[in-house]
Amino acid sequence: MKIQYPSSKEIEQLNALFSFNATGQEQDWSIEFSDSSRVSEFLDIYNTVDLTNPQKVEVMNLIIASYDELLTYRPKEQDIWHSIVSAITGDIVLLRNTIEYWSCSGASEYNDFFEVTSRMRMIKDAL
Repeated sequence: MKIQYPSSKEIEQLNALFSFNATGQEQDWSIEFSDSSRVSEFLDIYNTVDLTNPQKVEVMNLIIASYDELLTYRPKEQDIWHSIVSAITGDIVLLRNTIEYWSCSGASEYNDFFEVTSRMRMIKDAL
């Protein structure tokens, strides 16, 4: 599936939804606004709010970036991870590029560039 990027209007809607103080100049929105303390909140919004496909992709990247931060403090965390896997599984075709990115597809299996890489590789391997 072709990568779908959210429009500036769609990003503005997400900024309002999450109460982000965005300037509109963010280069990597999902990375810049990642927050390990809000992973569950972001996931709840992903699962309950009517988002466009590009917004879903962007919010899932926000969720994974935030979860990646969380793993720095709680490396054995599983409960939130199971909810993330469930959300990804529900939109597996839409999120294929997201899975590829976070699993560091094409890199050596021994290079985990992110804390979440090995977990994302499990999802990728199950495809």
